[in-house]
Amino acid sequence: MKRIRNIARLSFILALILLLSSGCVFTGAITDAPLPYTEPAEEWTPSGDYSLYYGYNALETAENGKAMQYAYDKICCAVNASETHISFNDRRFSLDAETFGQAYLVYCYDHPEHFWLDQSSYSKTSASDGTLREIVFTYLFEGAELETAKNAMQDAIDALMEDLPTDDTGAFDAYTLELYVHDRIVESVSYEDESEISHTAYGALINKKAVCEGYAKAFQLIMQSYGMPCYMVVGEGREDTHGWDLVKIGDDWCYVDPTWDDTDGDYIPHAFFNMTTEMMLRLRTPYESPFELPLCNNEELYYYRRSEETLHAPFDVNLLSEKLRNGNGSMTMAVDSDEAVEELVQFINDHFIEIAEGAGYQNTFSASYHLVDREIHLTIET
Repeated sequence: MKRIRNIARLSFILALILLLSSGCVFTGAITDAPLPYTEPAEEWTPSGDYSLYYGYNALETAENGKAMQYAYDKICCAVNASETHISFNDRRFSLDAETFGQAYLVYCYDHPEHFWLDQSSYSKTSASDGTLREIVFTYLFEGAELETAKNAMQDAIDALMEDLPTDDTGAFDAYTLELYVHDRIVESVSYEDESEISHTAYGALINKKAVCEGYAKAFQLIMQSYGMPCYMVVGEGREDTHGWDLVKIGDDWCYVDPTWDDTDGDYIPHAFFNMTTEMMLRLRTPYESPFELPLCNNEELYYYRRSEETLHAPFDVNLLSEKLRNGNGSMTMAVDSDEAVEELVQFINDHFIEIAEGAGYQNTFSASYHLVDREIHLTIET
């Protein structure tokens, strides 16, 4: 089962531990009430431009959101410089461990480019009143090794993107970019949980091995590098903790899950490409967050709505034969409901000889089909 690591808060020790399970990421379900919001003595402005980052901007709507944005900014500054210690002795905001923990999760879900941070753990020091005083990080890469890793990452991204389809002017639209990146990641990455690196974009893009967090962060990193807002969402999926992406296409938000679209087969599924909120919630439940996730409701961006490759009951032998014939013995389609999946499978079992003969297969042949949620991939080989 494809999973991601869980973050659990242990209030009786000095460190917030991000517990690693046998699969992928972490969650941010923090239940203790944070310290009351205190207006800082001086006006505070962030040190960086976070206009592209959904999580940072969504904190504007959260209780104690300004304090969390302040902590988020401090984390970014420290990680950019590979600093191991963050001091909160300025008392600009009343930050406790819970408030910082929420800000830390949002930062982690916003910044896949910081692949050198060991996100699995950090230690903290607090004053007697619970006010946070210091955070200590550890890093997966440092010094010359980090510079080499950064260069390797850029080279990997450049190589992955070199065949991006463009028009005669060299331009491309957001959907084309998004689909291309999804397909290249699904095509090139294998699901494997060997080390902390497999939870990073580096694991996916350099080692070509990752868990769902690595898949999601690789997709997110490239989307952001092209100026498209993208946020990693973490929640419950198929009874395991799981991570996927929330990406903005034009004015609309969509959900994309490159991990669940990777079946290690000889084709690339798109069952989970540009899902609406309703589609996403069928198989996933995002963990509680300090803010609301945007509503994704543009069904026209869903892969099978846009490609018009959706089957509807009652099914037709001639149509399926035509699809197989046009696909040289291969057909990938989606159906519009769970009930229709079962009905289609039964229809194929009952009428397969007719379907194959209609596609031009008259003699000895073998056939197989593969289901990914509501998507079916049917092939015939002579």
